Amino acid sequence: MERRQSMAIQHQKNSVFKRGLALLKDRRISQILEVENDCEEDSSDKDSTSNLSRRDLKSQQDQKRTLSKHESVSSLSSVNNIKIQHQPSFKRASTRTIPNVKSLVKSSMLRQIRNGKLRVLKMVIRTHDIISFCLGTLAMVIGPIEFEMFFKGDNDVQYTHTPESTALRLIISLLSLALILTNYNYYHLDFKYHKAKGSYDDLKKRFRESTQFKTMMITNFINLLHPIPMFEYQFVMKTLNYPVRYSLSAVLSNLLFLRFYLLIRVIVQCSKWTDVESESICEKEGFRPNFLFSLKAWMKQRPFLSILINFVCSMLAFGFAVRTFERSFYEDREYANFRESDQLYQNYNYVWNSFWLIVVTMSSVGYGDFYPITHLGRFVVVIASFWGMVMVSQFIYTMEVQSNFTPAQSKAYELLQRLEKRKELREDAALLIQAWWIYIQARLYPFDRRLNTSGSESRFSTDSTMRNFTQLNEIYHKRVEIFRKQRSLVERKKIPLQDSLSKTNSLMKQYLLDARVSVSQMEPIKESIESAAKEMQESNSALLQYEKNLLILERQINRASFIQNLVSSPRSGIDQRSRDLAMAQLQKLLSESLSTLSKVAPEIPQ
Repeated sequence: MERRQSMAIQHQKNSVFKRGLALLKDRRISQILEVENDCEEDSSDKDSTSNLSRRDLKSQQDQKRTLSKHESVSSLSSVNNIKIQHQPSFKRASTRTIPNVKSLVKSSMLRQIRNGKLRVLKMVIRTHDIISFCLGTLAMVIGPIEFEMFFKGDNDVQYTHTPESTALRLIISLLSLALILTNYNYYHLDFKYHKAKGSYDDLKKRFRESTQFKTMMITNFINLLHPIPMFEYQFVMKTLNYPVRYSLSAVLSNLLFLRFYLLIRVIVQCSKWTDVESESICEKEGFRPNFLFSLKAWMKQRPFLSILINFVCSMLAFGFAVRTFERSFYEDREYANFRESDQLYQNYNYVWNSFWLIVVTMSSVGYGDFYPITHLGRFVVVIASFWGMVMVSQFIYTMEVQSNFTPAQSKAYELLQRLEKRKELREDAALLIQAWWIYIQARLYPFDRRLNTSGSESRFSTDSTMRNFTQLNEIYHKRVEIFRKQRSLVERKKIPLQDSLSKTNSLMKQYLLDARVSVSQMEPIKESIESAAKEMQESNSALLQYEKNLLILERQINRASFIQNLVSSPRSGIDQRSRDLAMAQLQKLLSESLSTLSKVAPEIPQ
């Protein structure tokens, strides 16, 4: 019976233990699931109501699990009669590490997925930008061709619609409409990209409230400017007492060249400065990259290419505009009716003449062979002149930056200059020594001895002496010129020579004073080091003396122990009284030796 009862109790214990372990395991798994669900809740954009309901369900499940766990723990304590108050805290601490590792892995995976989505979105944005550039460029190419047909007209009637010009205007309208839609998608995708990246603090911000929407409206207004099919409006103005007929189609066809901004945008957008990695690096440095930063980075990386693109685009846009407005003044058969033999006539039928006028104007040369007459032509030339100043300044700055030395190049240049100056100094010194030697020889020997037996002139003759003095004079003037150049460099900085010398003198005095102060500060340090070295030497000598005394003491102790063993041994034949007296004398001798050693030994310095 007792055996059965013990087996039943053991079976009950095992079942309770298994139940408790299972509950603890379920609790651990539930904690891991809670952390995973929290990561998913942070990464997803679900509603707050669903989050609250999910948390309520989790709290109810946790309460049930904790109640069952407490029941199992109480049953374990009742069976085993052991205290398990610290067990829950131990289990809770041990289960914290696994969910943290799981959350880190989860966050890294979410970050990689987010970067992949951003790269895909960036590729779609670049595709829309390239499509917009192609549509805008095609419209800019068709525009001048259409206006040429419209200006010539039909049946020698200028400014009239022809079937070809009408068809080309319809094509331009379709291209403009497609460009507007593509431009809208471009900025809408750009807004989504920045929103997914977290550039906006307000996650509920709409596209109409963003800066992309405002930029889209401005650019679409520019894209909307094009010659209208089957529509024409003309107005007449006077210039130099001559009437000038302007056409609205001419103005709108020239405004097509405002779409050159698409070229700049596609160059910047397809560069490496707008990648996801580049933008993340810029954000780590504390600023958000924008279009201006990417444009400046591209211009700094490729300065000459940016100048070339700027020059070509400006020449094309301003050249076609000047040709359109000035040609309407000279070639209008209804109002002006100029002839090629007239003195006022300028031939703008060739587009290269208008390009020549723009190049001469932007470079601020102004030959005067071509000049604008109409009001709109003058307005275009004024804008071209101001824009030319910007281009010239950019070119000068680029040339200055490119001509500057790197630190290594400047160092090598200075070393080469010093070597060259040293070589010149050696040559001048050799000439000075040679002239001095000739002068000494001329003073030592009279003139009649400086002739050879054959009557030819020696190297100590008057002509050679004059040549040497001429070389000396040249060296002197050369050194004076070098000194003047160095002095002019000082004077260019508006620093008088006396002030520079006084400043140098004051600096030298300050340096000497600092050196004296440092030397005075080093003297006590030197004295302390010397005293410490002296104390170390004394302590070393004291230690050596101690070692000697210890050796002497060790010998005395060995002798005393030998005598003690000899006296105390029963084989020696010495009686007890003699032994006691010998031992007393031996102990007295040892104490006296120790006292003498302590008196003789020097003190070790602390």
